[in-house]
Amino acid sequence: MGESFIELTNEFERLANNVEQKRKVLLWRAHQRLRVKKILNVISGILALFSAGAITAALLTVIGNNGLQILAAVTALFSGIISLVLVNLLNDVETAQMFAGASAFLSLREKLGQAQLSLKFNKMSNKNILALLDACKATYSDLDSQFGIYVVRQIKPGKFHGGQQY
Repeated sequence: MGESFIELTNEFERLANNVEQKRKVLLWRAHQRLRVKKILNVISGILALFSAGAITAALLTVIGNNGLQILAAVTALFSGIISLVLVNLLNDVETAQMFAGASAFLSLREKLGQAQLSLKFNKMSNKNILALLDACKATYSDLDSQFGIYVVRQIKPGKFHGGQQY
């Protein structure tokens, strides 16, 4: 069992490292999106206040009619851009999917850790260990196809354990 034990251990470790990498990326991206969304919501609110009538009247005496028109146009432009970003790029459904993916990868990571302990302490037969490894790989493949779109832009080549990817 010496060499096959080492191979199985390495395979579980490699898969666990890949799972952990994707879990971290999903969590990081989801948290980044939430932070950016909060910042943009605050900026959008401030811009809405600037375009309000009371501020417009006050600024009219300070910067004149032409300056006020330019300021209103610039404010409207930025407000529109921020609204487009909030609606199209930072939608809540995708952010929730990222958190769900991170949770699913965490669950698989824990299952792999339990399998590694079972392997280490000879608590399962080789047949059962191989079946569990196949099941974990199938789960990994399913999770990757479901949540991979949120991960693919963040992972650099060779970042996985041993440079190997599924």
